[in-house]
Amino acid sequence: MLEQTLVAMLAVDGEDLLDARVWMAFTAQATLDPALAEVQRGHYAGLTELLTVLLRTGQESGQIRAEVEPETEAEALIALADGLTVQVLLGRHSPESARAAIRRRTTALLRT
Repeated sequence: MLEQTLVAMLAVDGEDLLDARVWMAFTAQATLDPALAEVQRGHYAGLTELLTVLLRTGQESGQIRAEVEPETEAEALIALADGLTVQVLLGRHSPESARAAIRRRTTALLRT
């Protein structure tokens, strides 16, 4: 479920591309507008909470390595998904390569 959530966050093809472009414009404006920045922080706080829960659940079920720190990893995964979305929008990555990067990261979290 973690990987599927992160892939859904990518917003790198189809109608999601328009959403990603709007998100980029909103984010750019939020750097200048404190009220918009607060909305963005709230969004990211909720996303961090969701990913943290998914990581902890994965640890409890024995799928995710015990040494993974869920909150820290959640923040890193958000940064990865956001960065990959930007790279796809700029044409530096394809949707496929972005999804592959997410898969590599989530695979690295698994217990072996």
